[in-house]
Amino acid sequence: MFKDLKFVSLGIRALFMISGSFVIAVGSVFMINVEYLGLHPFDVLEYALTESLGLTFGAWHWIVGLFMIFLSYIITKRLPKLGVFLEFFLVGAFIDLLILTELIPDTSNMIIAVFFMLFGIVLVSFGTALYMSAKMGAGPTDWFSLVVSEKWGISFGRMSIFTEGGAVLIGFLLSGPVQIGTLVFCLIYGPITDYFLQYLQKYKMI
Repeated sequence: MFKDLKFVSLGIRALFMISGSFVIAVGSVFMINVEYLGLHPFDVLEYALTESLGLTFGAWHWIVGLFMIFLSYIITKRLPKLGVFLEFFLVGAFIDLLILTELIPDTSNMIIAVFFMLFGIVLVSFGTALYMSAKMGAGPTDWFSLVVSEKWGISFGRMSIFTEGGAVLIGFLLSGPVQIGTLVFCLIYGPITDYFLQYLQKYKMI
């Protein structure tokens, strides 16, 4: 019986992980389709690499994720949970699928574009909360910030600013879309994600 309960619990966690990854991808594509308003810091980098060097957005999402995991291992000698690898693989695959199928439209209407940007941020935040609630690991950039901050004895928040700031800088140098949306994302992503995590906990969904 206990094994059955553990199996059900693992299934629910896997469902949250996959659903969260898909929602993150949907939110990301909403923002990618109005990239002239700006993107998430690491999406800025991945978009710039896609435009400059080819390959798909999802492929660069995988490459950057693997690089962050490799860099974190070089610094800390710690390997992440399987869920960290699954997160960036699923998100990258879903992003490429959504872009290929063109299920999410783009727009040149500024009012609609602003809505797409804000809606995308909300979806990425909700998807992150779903994924985190599965307790199977975080994304590779959060993993990097977490383990390196512990290794160097600095706060996770400060390390996250440094990590995302580096991604924005490299993306900007590669002509990535650093605009008002990038700043808006940085300001509201954390609080919205916290809200959704508290909501899931309040209603005992996790």
